[in-house]
Amino acid sequence: MNLDALNPQVLAVLLLDKGIAQAQSRFAEARAIFVLSGDLAIECDGAVTHMRPGAFCYLPPYCAFAARSKHVRAVAVRFLPEYGKESEPSERGALFVEDMAGERETFLSMCDIYNSSASDRMPRLSAMLKLLLLGALSSEGEDALPAAMAANLDSYIRENMADDISNTELGAVFGYHPFYVSQMLKKKLGITLKQYVIAYRLRTACSLLATTEKTTAEIAELTGFTDASYFTKTFKSSFGKTPKEYRNENKIETL
Repeated sequence: MNLDALNPQVLAVLLLDKGIAQAQSRFAEARAIFVLSGDLAIECDGAVTHMRPGAFCYLPPYCAFAARSKHVRAVAVRFLPEYGKESEPSERGALFVEDMAGERETFLSMCDIYNSSASDRMPRLSAMLKLLLLGALSSEGEDALPAAMAANLDSYIRENMADDISNTELGAVFGYHPFYVSQMLKKKLGITLKQYVIAYRLRTACSLLATTEKTTAEIAELTGFTDASYFTKTFKSSFGKTPKEYRNENKIETL
């Protein structure tokens, strides 16, 4: 699927809550499947993939696959990859993402919207699916943060350190889906966004402790910690000493 032209048209959203024994089949529509609970085995291209809770898969049009499970609860979305255009066989195979657990509520919300009477439900569902697919497909084969994000991440955190910083917020700022932001940070840095932000805040706190007379409470507020006690606990957990002990050992005298 060409990400630049990604514009799906949702046809149906189904909440599956039973056993499945589907023989190998081909469909003109694509499938997006998210497992809520249980275990779903998908056989495709001669391989069997076991999808567990939080797993996601994209099955392109005319992809031959079989599915089986004694019991699984999952959301299945049937859609055309290009809005208003009949599907054609795809050169790419199925895509499996092991962990998209952060999108669980999004998939459940899609079920609710599909079963509602809202007049705009289908366009809304198509827009939601586009973001989900963009996040899953963009993460495939990527080993680094996009250059624009890598260059500006520290700058953005520095300027907004006192505020909450989430995947959703960074996705909006840098133009990427939240799931993609989370995946890229994990691959590039080996830590989550939350861990990265905390590490940045602690580095800044170290500098303030060594070069200013600001109190622990003032530094906690400036660096985005909810209160002084949480700041002290996090600081000691990371450095093995309290902010006061760090200041005493690293104080830099200034004129």
